[in-house]
Amino acid sequence: MEIALVVMGGVIVLTLIAVVGDVIGKTVKGRSSAGPKAMQDLARRVEALERLSQDKEERIRSLEADVAFANRLLEDKPLK
Repeated sequence: MEIALVVMGGVIVLTLIAVVGDVIGKTVKGRSSAGPKAMQDLARRVEALERLSQDKEERIRSLEADVAFANRLLEDKPLK
C-alpha cells in the first residue's frame, strides 16, 4: 500500500513539474523579442511590397487591355 502511494505521488510530482515547465516555456516563447523599431521596419516593408504588388497588377491590366485591342484589330482584318 505504501509503495503504491509513493509511486502515485511520484507520478503526480513529475506531472506537475512537466506542466509548470511547459507553461513557463510557452510564456518565454510568447514574449516578443522584437523591438518597436523592428516592427516599424517590417510594417514599412509590407507597405512597400503592397505598393509594388498594386503597380504590377496595374501593368498586367494595361497589358491585357492592349492584347485585347490587338486581337480585335487582327480579327477584323480579312484573310488574303
